[in-house]
Amino acid sequence: MSFYNDEELAFVKKCEGIVLDAKNNNKITLFRFLNQREIEILKALSSEVWLYIDSNSEEYKRAIVAPFEIKPEYKVNLIKLNYNKKYLTPNHRMILGALMSLGIERNTIGDIYITTSNDVYFYATKEITPYIISEFRVLAHQAIELSVEECIIGEIKKDVVIKKSFVQSLRLDLIVAQGFNIARGDAQDIIKNGDCKVNQKMINNTSHILKQGDLISLKGYGRLTLQEVGGLSKNNKIHVILAKHV
Repeated sequence: MSFYNDEELAFVKKCEGIVLDAKNNNKITLFRFLNQREIEILKALSSEVWLYIDSNSEEYKRAIVAPFEIKPEYKVNLIKLNYNKKYLTPNHRMILGALMSLGIERNTIGDIYITTSNDVYFYATKEITPYIISEFRVLAHQAIELSVEECIIGEIKKDVVIKKSFVQSLRLDLIVAQGFNIARGDAQDIIKNGDCKVNQKMINNTSHILKQGDLISLKGYGRLTLQEVGGLSKNNKIHVILAKHV
């Protein structure tokens, strides 16, 4: 059984071609930002070449495939969003949506961070940075300015809503229904339609068993982490803590 599904085939073939170029033509390739699932695939296909992965970000990372050992340069900028905090309270979805509305591709933007003092930072490829600084001037009808910074100052805020619950099992449809407050039948339909991902891999099996730490993405609903799996209740239900990303 293949470790990837049909929707990932194009990316798999791209990685295979890049690995062959490294082996046969001594070519060095710098990827744009990859999600965790893409990194997992790239690692599985790159055993015969050098693979470097940027460790600055948590979720989205740039990677380099090389035919020999190199000193990696990931060509990433950390951008700070400067704005009037009296009139604007940004969140991840708002910032990403504004960037996408500029015609920017998702894989040119890395992780977005908001600190406890509501300072906003995000990573971008060096290639796209001048365009972002030039064009990203307004967010939610408020004027903003951007600057390139060396590091994030302050404690990063965790934008999640915690829900504690008891479930019959760790089946995907049960956790989706609980975490997103939807009917189990609706959860099953969404999963079967291919609109659910676990750790950024599409899963259409409603009875897929989750484990602690799994990240669930549901189209139109957002993202949810199975943060903790606890013990059993008196009626043998499993105690879980779910963290819904907001």
